[in-house]
Amino acid sequence: MAGNHYEVLGVAMDADDATVKKAFRSLSLKYHPDRTKSNDGTAFQRLRTAYEVLSSAELRPEYDAALFQVQQRIVSDEVFLNEMEETTVNNAKAWNSSCRCGGSYIVTNADLRLGVNIIGCDTCSLAIELLDAVN
Repeated sequence: MAGNHYEVLGVAMDADDATVKKAFRSLSLKYHPDRTKSNDGTAFQRLRTAYEVLSSAELRPEYDAALFQVQQRIVSDEVFLNEMEETTVNNAKAWNSSCRCGGSYIVTNADLRLGVNIIGCDTCSLAIELLDAVN
């Protein structure tokens, strides 16, 4: 169940609210921890995050804009959030990692809440994928 929120729910980027809700409900039955004893809940958490973002009139446009930006980048590495250096951006908790170009990959709590797991370098066109970005 990897990929962006649209891929997680199996819907098109132009899916309407009813389609998003129907996909979430269908997949929830399959991946809910109470129904799947071998499941640790991670898959259901990804479904829930995807649904919360895509069903929100505020969050979906922000997510779409961030997704468009990262689709233009080349993923150069996979990184765990705990491997990044903790920092502060605009008085908010964030994480930083250096790019091979000398630039920085910066992920904020807001990015994590949106479920953004591809973070672009602030200098070049490279990006990293956060392997444990779901909160």
